[in-house]
Amino acid sequence: MAETIRELISEQDVDKRIEELGQQISRDYAGKSIHLICILKGGAFFMCELAKRITLPVSIDFMYVSSYGDATSSSGNIKIKKDLDESVEGKDVLIIDDMISSGESMLDVAKELKRRKARKVFVCVTFGLFTNGLVKFDEYYANGIIDRILTTNLVYQSPELLSRPYYINVDMSKYIALIIDNLNHDDSLSELLDPAKRIHKLVDAYRK
Repeated sequence: MAETIRELISEQDVDKRIEELGQQISRDYAGKSIHLICILKGGAFFMCELAKRITLPVSIDFMYVSSYGDATSSSGNIKIKKDLDESVEGKDVLIIDDMISSGESMLDVAKELKRRKARKVFVCVTFGLFTNGLVKFDEYYANGIIDRILTTNLVYQSPELLSRPYYINVDMSKYIALIIDNLNHDDSLSELLDPAKRIHKLVDAYRK
């Protein structure tokens, strides 16, 4: 039996959200420039789409690192398999990846970028697990190696994490609620995300 695949969030809705992120970065960094670094391969497509929507001077680069070897958990020994093509000296850098597990690899990358004289280092990932706790992140923040870490709330966030001055929570609860509602009513999520259509439905229902 063939598997049925349903669209939960349309390409247009994803594009709209990336556009909003690009506009926000452009506002926050007005008059400056930003350097995006993708840790291959998790964030490649997202970084490219985001870069197109940032209206100020933006540059991109890629780094491929590994600290897993043949294991499934980080060894803490980073290996650079593909290095950056450009210097990061004096630049504000946004590292983009799909996930922080223990965070060893990400912290090693941040430390290496600061060694190369990056001005500021921000980290943006979808899932923040922090399986080894926050002690080392606290240390790196206190020492000026990382400036901010952004993750979504698609996984559990401890009160300790939420209280950290360097942590920024990217709230996705609205989209999860819409997906659940869509599944429950077997509706198109694109229509649920359009407030104009919902308002018209309520008005029409009221008139009847």
